[in-house]
Amino acid sequence: MKAPNLDDFKDKLFAVRDEKWSLEEDQLFDLEADLGEKTGVAAEHPCFKEFVC
Repeated sequence: MKAPNLDDFKDKLFAVRDEKWSLEEDQLFDLEADLGEKTGVAAEHPCFKEFVC
């Protein structure tokens, strides 16, 4: 199965979650460390920015 083209979702609100991570728009949250999703950790994960941008 081919991965979706992220450009198709640029103007839409979306969130993706699993047990450890929450991705909301351009914010990445570590749910194990921050269940309330107060502190984004995208800057600590450079590959995340490369994937999303």
